[in-house]
Amino acid sequence: MLAIASPQASAQQPGVVKIADGPPFTIIRGDRLFEAAKGVKLLAGDFIETQPGSFTVADLPASTVVAFGPSTRLYVLGADGSTLVVLRGWLKLDAHPTGEGVPRRAIAMQLGATVRQGVFVLHASDHRDEVFQESGVMTLLVRDDAVTRNNRESKITQYFAREDHNLTVAPRPTAPFVAEMPVQFRDPLPEGPVGGAVVKVTEPKLIRDVSYADVADWLTIPREWRTGFIRRFRGRLKDRAFFSAMDAHLSSHPEWTLILHPPPPPDETGTGPDAAKPTPPVPRRPEKERGPVQP
Repeated sequence: MLAIASPQASAQQPGVVKIADGPPFTIIRGDRLFEAAKGVKLLAGDFIETQPGSFTVADLPASTVVAFGPSTRLYVLGADGSTLVVLRGWLKLDAHPTGEGVPRRAIAMQLGATVRQGVFVLHASDHRDEVFQESGVMTLLVRDDAVTRNNRESKITQYFAREDHNLTVAPRPTAPFVAEMPVQFRDPLPEGPVGGAVVKVTEPKLIRDVSYADVADWLTIPREWRTGFIRRFRGRLKDRAFFSAMDAHLSSHPEWTLILHPPPPPDETGTGPDAAKPTPPVPRRPEKERGPVQP
């Protein structure tokens, strides 16, 4: 079984965006929504969403480059950003460390891949995930229920698709896959500074606090990937609309039930072994046993 690390509380720097063509993309960082562009750092825990017509490339540690296609939603999982969870859209990952390197993973709801040295493309849609190994050595990841497992080491140019948990393997990518793939993915991803210029780091622009609609899909991803979400979004329950929406969808994220509706303290129920017991009255002395009244 493959254990995928849970996000850590301390934000580190998995990467910096060096290309951001098209409209700005958004980042949900903590419980706030930001607008981002070229030069923004990607941090552990970020939810990233690109817009139609956009193309984004970021440098990751250990000589790794990752590209996000249009209309793509992903989650930077793990303190070092070594795992990218793709909810929807297109991702291309190129790992080419000088040494052995660390595994880099991208995983959707049914299918994913991990490489130390290699290039692959992942496409995630509502009911179908696809992986194409372009070069190097890649291990296919297959997700079932609450576990992600290594499936096999693939051969160069192999194509994998999984729909409703049925896996298809082909020696070449299908024509529809190639036709739908972002045009920029057909070329190698740029290594190092683009045009020889180092990217100037910029800060994302704060838009507002997140709404329930912003994070609803993320709150229903597999349980082990949403570790820390209660701590992260609990403060938004002060917003009446957020609380009401969470309450209306508790069946999708039942771990929030006791947060929204905590049980009353034992001393308020008056029942149970831990219930507060009344203090017995102090017996009064008979009148004849009382001493004289002092002046």
